[in-house]
Amino acid sequence: MKALKWFAIVLLGSTTLLALAKPYHHEGRGGDHFREQLQTLNLDGAQQASVDDILNTAKKDRKALRKSQRDLFKRMHALDMASVTEAEINELSEAVGRNAAEKFRHRLQTRAAIAAVLTPEQREQLQQAKQARKAELRERMKHHRDAN
Repeated sequence: MKALKWFAIVLLGSTTLLALAKPYHHEGRGGDHFREQLQTLNLDGAQQASVDDILNTAKKDRKALRKSQRDLFKRMHALDMASVTEAEINELSEAVGRNAAEKFRHRLQTRAAIAAVLTPEQREQLQQAKQARKAELRERMKHHRDAN
């Protein structure tokens, strides 16, 4: 009985700590860095509102595209590989390709919409920030390769 009580206390404490823990965040996610780069541009109120609208709409659209991609991969995993036909393979692979193309098109449209809101000077600053980020990533990868 005493052991059960201690187990319950440890379980409750662990659950509490997990609930309070900061969620895992992958350092390489591009969206956060892009938002940080945009914040350095000193956008005026109207620009900030436009960019926020564009990014919020883009986020909803990305979620739908990711759900579509997950559904396609679920279909792939549900296929009976012993009896799959060439037509099924072609249809599914074409659907995956269309989804990937739509994700790419969506990303370009979002970037173009944001660029349209910025001044030429801000676009130049953003380009410089992107180049600095690329150099930082290249250096990090070089360091990682050298360490291994």
